Amino acid sequence: MSDEIKIIVVSDNHSDRKSLAKVLDDNQDAHYVFHCGDSMFPADDGIMRNLIKVRGNSDFRADGYKNTITHQLANGMTVFMAHGHRHDRYNAENTYLLEAAIKAGARFAFYGHTHFVDVSHESGVIIVNPGSTFEPRSYPGRPLGVPTYAKLLISEAKCNVQILTVADNAVVKEEDFAF
Repeated sequence: MSDEIKIIVVSDNHSDRKSLAKVLDDNQDAHYVFHCGDSMFPADDGIMRNLIKVRGNSDFRADGYKNTITHQLANGMTVFMAHGHRHDRYNAENTYLLEAAIKAGARFAFYGHTHFVDVSHESGVIIVNPGSTFEPRSYPGRPLGVPTYAKLLISEAKCNVQILTVADNAVVKEEDFAF
């Protein structure tokens, strides 16, 4: 039996149940599923019920959602998650998100909002934006305009971060970070 932890991170499905359901169905063995906001579903909707989730700027039925979450994993590592619209991520600045993650003692910071994939490592924090499962965005320098999500495989020594396509789970970006 492996001590590896599998985390799925999704964001910004904007009421698209089909793409979110596919990711969840394809990753039933995940230990944790984080949703970075803008699902546009009530928190108690069946598809959202077992997810660790935050409120996005388009989540108007926000009962049961928090703006940020700090969650401790089974291995003792901590995740800080926010949608990103209140953490200055829209202009690709890590400052507020990173500061909040460090203040929370987090090893990981997950966010959404931009619909752009982001995988980076700053000040000991692994930062992940999975893109969007339904409405991806691209522009010069960020050409990935396909629906995506993130998979993290965490062992004692490292974290492997993969960005996968929703359609066929093809890996479009992959990075390893040592602890």
